Amino acid sequence: MGDFHTAWDEDDKWRGFPYCWVTWLAAYLSGDESCEAKPWYKSHYKYVKKGDDNADSLSRWKVDHGEKVKKLAHERRALHEHVYVEDQNAIKVKGRTVVLAGKPDVTDTTESESNIWDVKTGQEKAADLWQVRIYMALRKYQEKGLFDNPLSKLRGWVVYNNREQEVTLTEDDEKRIWAGAEFLGGKTEPARTPSYGECRRCDIDSCPERVMDEPETSEAEAF
Repeated sequence: MGDFHTAWDEDDKWRGFPYCWVTWLAAYLSGDESCEAKPWYKSHYKYVKKGDDNADSLSRWKVDHGEKVKKLAHERRALHEHVYVEDQNAIKVKGRTVVLAGKPDVTDTTESESNIWDVKTGQEKAADLWQVRIYMALRKYQEKGLFDNPLSKLRGWVVYNNREQEVTLTEDDEKRIWAGAEFLGGKTEPARTPSYGECRRCDIDSCPERVMDEPETSEAEAF
């Protein structure tokens, strides 16, 4: 392990102050990704990204996701006057150790109720719920759009292909969020835990322990 001044590659540049996207923190909190060094390094360095082998799939995902966000926004506008979409919902909050940044897909607000909606098009993951929880926890630090009325009831939602999942935020959840943010903004680099399954989803090209080969299949005659 090294300190926060030691980059994995000379082309990776230290950010000066840790900067973490909500999606990175959500993956860390949920356990969907087991390598703690991944979100930590991303938070501390502007890194060279691994070439995308699935550019066509990414392009199709953007189209599919965009269509679903527009559909949801139209549905919410039929119910509420104040509806905000993607960049209008941009959140950036600087704490003692790290900046947390993200943008919910759709939000709407009334005098009595505010809703955060995040649209997912792929397989359901625990990180989906944590992503919305983090947005909910950051509400108190925002002063526009969804957050105009801090006294309104706040509700969070994940929108999947065939259903909507309501998300709740408890005091324990909020404590975990702030502790996780502090960890990812900390100066000590966590141990890397490389594996084929983890590394193939990682876009940090400079990781010195990246595992590229799928584990070999052993043979046994006992079963």
